[in-house]
Amino acid sequence: MLPSEYLVVETRKGRISPVFSSRYPNAGDMASELIKIFENCVGRRKKHLTAELKKFYDETFDYGYNRFVKGLCVLLERRCSFSARSELDPKLVRERVFKRGPALDGAERLRILSEVAKELGVSVEAVENSLWADNEAELFVESFESITPEQLLRLYDLSLTQTLLFKAVSVDLFVRSHYKEVLRRVKRLGLMYLAEKQESGVKISVEGPASVLKLTEKYGTAFARLLPLEGDWALHARILMRKGRAPRIYDFYVNSSALDWEEPVKANEFDSAAEESFARRFSSLNTGWQLRREGEALVCGNSVFIPDFSLEKDDLRVYLEIVGFWTEGYMKKKLRKLRDLERSERERMILAVSEELACAFKEFEAEMPVIYFKKKIPLAEVLNVLREYERKQERERGDYAAVKEEVASLKGDVVRLDELEQATGASKRLLRSILEREPPAGYVFLGDELVSVALLETLKDKLRGGMRYLEAVSLLREHGIKSERAFEHLGFKVVWKGLNPESAVLVREKC
Repeated sequence: MLPSEYLVVETRKGRISPVFSSRYPNAGDMASELIKIFENCVGRRKKHLTAELKKFYDETFDYGYNRFVKGLCVLLERRCSFSARSELDPKLVRERVFKRGPALDGAERLRILSEVAKELGVSVEAVENSLWADNEAELFVESFESITPEQLLRLYDLSLTQTLLFKAVSVDLFVRSHYKEVLRRVKRLGLMYLAEKQESGVKISVEGPASVLKLTEKYGTAFARLLPLEGDWALHARILMRKGRAPRIYDFYVNSSALDWEEPVKANEFDSAAEESFARRFSSLNTGWQLRREGEALVCGNSVFIPDFSLEKDDLRVYLEIVGFWTEGYMKKKLRKLRDLERSERERMILAVSEELACAFKEFEAEMPVIYFKKKIPLAEVLNVLREYERKQERERGDYAAVKEEVASLKGDVVRLDELEQATGASKRLLRSILEREPPAGYVFLGDELVSVALLETLKDKLRGGMRYLEAVSLLREHGIKSERAFEHLGFKVVWKGLNPESAVLVREKC
C-alpha cells in the first residue's frame, strides 16, 4: 500500500479507477533508472540517495509524473535496509557534548569535541562522525533488494489498488478457483465477510474500512492487504471519496488478469489478540485435544462458512468461532448464517462472543454453547464444553449397535442422511460414522445418501462417455440421487471446458 497522498485515480460516470503504470509513457524506462539509482547508492549515506532522487524528480515534474515517481520511490525504499555507522553511541556523544554548553564559534566547538574525545579515549574525528550518525540523512544504505522494472510496475499497480481499497465501504469478490484459499486469507486478515456459493464459484462479500463503526488503522490496513489473491477472481468495490464536504460512492472493478503479482502478501496468522491469546494458552495445556487453525469449510444454505478453529480428539471434531470486528448489518448476516448451519454442525459449534454482543447471541444458547468474554476467552469454560462433548460421544457409542441394526432394516433405492436422522433419532455424526465404516448390505454411501447397488448398476448402463454433464446430472435427479459422487463410483469423471457447466462432459476413467 502507498501513502494516501500518492493515490492517483480518475472518475467517470460513477466509476473510479487507479491510474495504473501503463498510462505513463516511458514508465519502464523511468522504473529502470530509479532502480539503478538505488543500486548505485548502496554503501552511501541516505542524504546522497535523497539528492539523486531529487534530481530525478526535478526532471520528471514538468511531465506530471511527480506522484507516480514518488510512489515508485516509496516502494523501492522499502526494499532498502539502513543503519548508522558509528564507533560510538550517538546519543551518548550528544549528551557529553551538549552538557558543555553551546559553541559560539569554530574554536569553541573544536575545544568541546576535543574534551569529549579525551574523555571517551577516542579521536576527535570519531566524535565528529558519531555526533549525528543516527540522523536519518546520515544513515547508510546497507543493502537494496533489487527488482526488475516489470516487477516494480506490477507492484506499483497492486499497491495503488490497495490504497484505493482502504477507502472502500464494501467489496464483492467473485472467485472462480481457489476459493478455499481466498476464504482463508480473508479470515487470516481478520475481515468481516460472508461467502455465498454460486453456479460458477463463490461470492465473498467483505465489509470495508469505511463501513466499520469504530474504524481502526489495523482493520483498514488488513483490508487493503486483501490483494493479491490466488486463482481466477473479479472484484467490485464501493469506494467512499470526498470532494469538498460532499461524500460520494464510486464503483471500482478489477480482476485477476489486471493485477499479476507473483509474490503473495503474507497475512497475519491470527485475526485478533483474543484469538492469538486463546490459541497460545490452549496449546500449552495437555488436554488431548488438538487445536487447528481454520478447519473445513461448512455449508450454510447457499453460504460458505469457515470457523476460526477446529478442536479434534480421536474421531471427535468441535468448531470454535470467535466474533471479532462487527457492524449491525454484518452481525445480522452472521446470525442468519449460523441459523443456516445444519443441526449436526450447530451441535458441534462453540461460540466465543464479546460481552458487548451478549444480547444478540442469547437466542443461540439453546442450540449451541455460547461463551462470553471481555478480553480473554476463558479456557475453563471451553474445556467444560469439550468434556461434555466427550461424554455425549460415549453415550452415542453405546447406541452404535442399536442404530446400526435400525439402519440395516430401512428400505428404498435412495435413503438420505436427514431421513435416517429423523427415523432413528441418532445424530448425523453418529450415522455418518456408521455408514462410512459399514454401510448396509446392498448399499453404497455417497455424500449424504445411501444408494442401492442395483440402482447404480442400472445407471451405469445409461451413462456414457461424452455425455453432457447437465444431462448426466438430470439423469441422477430423475432417480432421486443428489450426490455427484455417483459419477466417480461408476467410473466416470467430469471434464470442464471453461466455467460454463453446459460445456462440461462425462469421460469414462481408464481402468
